[in-house]
Amino acid sequence: MAIRDDESKADGVGLRTDRYKMFAFAASAFPIGVAGGVHAYYIAFLEPSAMFDIVIAMQIVLAAHLGGVGTLWGPVLGAFLLEPLNQFTNQSLSGPDAGSWRLIIYGALLAAIVLFFPKGLLTEGASWLARRRRSAPEALAGVRLGPVDDETPAPLRTSARPAATGSPEEPLLRVEGLSKAFGAVRAVDGCSFTVRRGSITGLIGPNGSGKTTVFNLLDGSLAADSGQVHLGATALGGMPRWGRAHAGLARTFQATRVFPQLTVLENLAVPSRTFSASQLSASAVSGDTAARAHEWLAFVGMDAYAGHPAGGLSYGQQKLVELAQALMLEPQLLLLDEPAAGINPALVDRLAEIVRKLNAAGTTVVIVEHNMPLVLSLCDDVHVLAQGRVIASGSPGQIEREQAVLDAYLGDHSAGSGPGPATSGASA
Repeated sequence: MAIRDDESKADGVGLRTDRYKMFAFAASAFPIGVAGGVHAYYIAFLEPSAMFDIVIAMQIVLAAHLGGVGTLWGPVLGAFLLEPLNQFTNQSLSGPDAGSWRLIIYGALLAAIVLFFPKGLLTEGASWLARRRRSAPEALAGVRLGPVDDETPAPLRTSARPAATGSPEEPLLRVEGLSKAFGAVRAVDGCSFTVRRGSITGLIGPNGSGKTTVFNLLDGSLAADSGQVHLGATALGGMPRWGRAHAGLARTFQATRVFPQLTVLENLAVPSRTFSASQLSASAVSGDTAARAHEWLAFVGMDAYAGHPAGGLSYGQQKLVELAQALMLEPQLLLLDEPAAGINPALVDRLAEIVRKLNAAGTTVVIVEHNMPLVLSLCDDVHVLAQGRVIASGSPGQIEREQAVLDAYLGDHSAGSGPGPATSGASA
């Protein structure tokens, strides 16, 4: 279900989407193959025009959508409801226009399902029954965010994360000569910087300077044209997104990307540091996974929302869920892409408190942010990007006085200027 909602995001949180899709294809093809073999004996002859008729394909689609896609018994219910209509059209419609009338009837039914029962009769009926019995979850507006826990969940404190590689004195992240062009536009142009282990590092710069593109290159959303990225002693070049998640890299997005059709708890059950066939027979949310998910939700203050669909949460609440989702991987390196964008000041303070506690527990954080007071108060080191290159690096105090940084933000920085001080005539 997560792959259906957002395949790219599912890949980024450690799911082997290629294998799961292959399993899904095989599992769905098997009963269809059996049904086809039985049907051939039933009609006693095979004719391609009859087997691949569009009406049959539409009936299969209608059965699933009528009952409810994503449910176990929905397609079964849909098939039982659709078969009487099929028998009626077979017996009542005849002549050269019979096929056209069947298409009109099935097309109208499909349109009605999409408009009035988009989740299917089974799902919509269960929701209606819950409302009638007043057993629906508590209204979202009536639940306040819980306080941030003083301690991080036990898995992080007991080092359940992937083992860090490399010497403790070496940088955790090394980016060397990273470049990415889109046609004639060089979004990232020879970008190089390092991130110290156990630090909170800021990546700042004016709009269009390449910050989010750098994040996309780090987590594997985009393939670099040139350059190298090392996480500890592990080279990430050529590694798929799920592999980078397994290696200890997790990321949140500027525009939140949760799985809207899943509950908050199910969203946290999706991330995976491993893949095994035995996982396919396990319950989606149970045992250790459910316990860890509740711990992380409690840590960010969202445990009261565990049973709510993630798509029904506010923007700020979805940011907290996405953060908890990334933390389920217990990453060595956490990439936060504009976590304070679009949320109220109280929630910004909450996020800053969460990041500090994660960092105190040993998580290295890289944050892209335009909220300069947050960056200056939160970060140990800051790298400034302009036109796809790092033009300045240092502590927050050094960066806010760096002339090259002022030039970049105020528009006086040119492609040929270096990271050193600008001329006196360029001051603002």
